[in-house]
Amino acid sequence: MCMRRLLAAAVGAALGITALAAQDVLTTLEVRPNQAGIVVLEVLDSGRPYHEVGKAVFLKATAESRVALVNGALAWAKAYTESPEFAKLYAATRRRGQASPADARSVIATRLREFLALSATVDFGAKLVPCRNSDRSCFADPAYEQKPGDWKKLYRAGKEPVEAARAFATRWLADIEKR
Repeated sequence: MCMRRLLAAAVGAALGITALAAQDVLTTLEVRPNQAGIVVLEVLDSGRPYHEVGKAVFLKATAESRVALVNGALAWAKAYTESPEFAKLYAATRRRGQASPADARSVIATRLREFLALSATVDFGAKLVPCRNSDRSCFADPAYEQKPGDWKKLYRAGKEPVEAARAFATRWLADIEKR
């Protein structure tokens, strides 16, 4: 009995620490929790794995910091999508016809699979060259220039953060499929 209480206390403390760390990520990204909740709904609805919220802070961060930001933001998103608050907002959004009629867990699983499929194709060794008549950079390989914008954004995010996101997405998807 005492061991169960100790284990429950340890798990509770770990969850509390995770929630605080995730909350700190939102602060670091200069995103309010209610704004982050709306972003989660938009990402689920649109299927786009990348959102402009927090972009400026993210792009200024080191690769190591980006990994921490990705893990923290995804931990927050996972916890949020498992909350009663999200369930209520998702149901209300569906009633207004602003979200897919599918169950939230099914939509999350679909989006995670789509992200894993897209991110698996990103070549982080791709070379950039100056674009003709522009001060922007373009991919040296013309086939990469034809890739969708989300592919290019994953490339710009960097290998380490995308690998961290892939690892998190894989675990999250496995957790959903277990239920």
